[in-house]
Amino acid sequence: MHAEEGLHEQTSGVEQHDSHSEGHQDHMFKHHQKRQPHPRKSIVMINPAEQHRIRQMQLKEHKELQRAKLDQRHKYIISLVATRVDLENTAVEDFLLDGDQVDRLNDFLGADGPRAAMFFYQEAEMPLPESLTTTGGVASSASRVRTKRVTLTDGLSMPLNGMCVFILRNSTTKAIATSSMTDELYCGVFDVSNGQNLLDVIHEYLNYVMFPAILKGQRWGNVSVKRQREFHSNTQSFLAFLQNAKSSIQSAIFFPLECKVDISSIVTAAEITAAAKNPETISSLEQLATTWCNIVEQLLAQSGQMRKEADDTGPLVELEYWKQRTAKFTCLIEQVKSLPMRSVLIVLGIAKSKVMKTWKELDCRITDASNEAKDNLKYLYILEKLCRPLYECDPITMLEGVPGVVHAIQMIHAVSKRYNTSERMTSLFVKVTNQMVVACQGYITESDSVRVWDIPTTKLLERVEACKNLFNRYQQCFLKAKERSQKNPHGHPLEVSEMYVFGKFKNFCIRLDHIRTMVEIIERFSAIKGSCIEGIEPLNNR
Repeated sequence: MHAEEGLHEQTSGVEQHDSHSEGHQDHMFKHHQKRQPHPRKSIVMINPAEQHRIRQMQLKEHKELQRAKLDQRHKYIISLVATRVDLENTAVEDFLLDGDQVDRLNDFLGADGPRAAMFFYQEAEMPLPESLTTTGGVASSASRVRTKRVTLTDGLSMPLNGMCVFILRNSTTKAIATSSMTDELYCGVFDVSNGQNLLDVIHEYLNYVMFPAILKGQRWGNVSVKRQREFHSNTQSFLAFLQNAKSSIQSAIFFPLECKVDISSIVTAAEITAAAKNPETISSLEQLATTWCNIVEQLLAQSGQMRKEADDTGPLVELEYWKQRTAKFTCLIEQVKSLPMRSVLIVLGIAKSKVMKTWKELDCRITDASNEAKDNLKYLYILEKLCRPLYECDPITMLEGVPGVVHAIQMIHAVSKRYNTSERMTSLFVKVTNQMVVACQGYITESDSVRVWDIPTTKLLERVEACKNLFNRYQQCFLKAKERSQKNPHGHPLEVSEMYVFGKFKNFCIRLDHIRTMVEIIERFSAIKGSCIEGIEPLNNR
């Protein structure tokens, strides 16, 4: 009995243990079931052909939506562009339906829109609409091939290397109407497809096409003669700016970097040290540095030569000269600071090359010339605003600005450390005189539009008197400035040749006196024409 009871208890214990173990396993299985993630959803892979088909469908639908937005104004602009780039209207329209170009063209045609719309005809990627590039990546994942096409651009997002057809608006206060679009829109072309310089193209277009057409036009409306003269002056100033920019680019000097040694491989300290110990490398770099020295010596020699200037050169030409000189020397200094040139000079310095002595002297002269140009330009900028009336105003209005111009030149003489020489001060005053004479000539002849003898006598004499008053005012201001500089114990006296400064203006006034005398004589004896004295007819017919 006891054995059976023990066996029963043991069996019961085993059963309890098995039952407990099965419960634990069941609990663990359920827990494992809870934590097991859901089965993955199947991913539908789109093959490239299907992807391309979907993309083409999306683009086609987008094009049709864009085509529905076109009206007669869009058609007119498309025809203008197509004519300039020698394409069919349908081809240009198809190009502009890509992307969001129609919406941007609508912005141009609307009120308060951009002043200009530019169409580039060159190789470019097909613009994609924003709605397709942000939905699923179907459109944006496709390869972007560059093809020759017409693209509407703001001129900032891509460089121009082909043709640019631009459309200008006369006014942006109201939307372009279909009835007035031919009068409110103006079309032009810039073509650099053959490698031309863009500055050259713009300068030629403005100088030979646009500005002559504007200046020859008679439809100035209520614009006064003074405002017309200011416009003429501003156009000439802008053309001069473009010309100077072209000259600066063309005259820029660049140090050559080609030699037998790969300079790009001389960067680290170890490479520089190794190059300094190699005789062949030193020989090649010395030849290169010698070429640099010759370039700098030639530039400094040219800068020291006397300038040849026209007889009617104005004061703003002096400003442009120092702008170009500053740009030229700044370009050189930036190149000297570049990594390739610094590496070469460091290697030659470590090797104690004899070329370095010459280079250091020339480097100091470059730095000094650059500082001189910057210093002179800083002071001449003061004259830019003060001398503008000499180009824009008539002699009567100019009287108010003469004291300021003379005083500014006197201050430059007193403050500048490099520009206050007698030769430069005389040259600057002479340029002011030249511009005054040019302004007086334009004032009398209305910018060469009428002859002196065709001007009514009263008006002609008033203009002559205004020019003489300007001369007297200019001379008085100059003499006062000269007297002030002589009385200043801490400054240098203004030593300027009055004969050079006023000689041209004085001779001009003498010619005006001769004209006035001749006009007065003609006016005095004009009554003879109406005389009935016997024998007077042969004299009147001469």
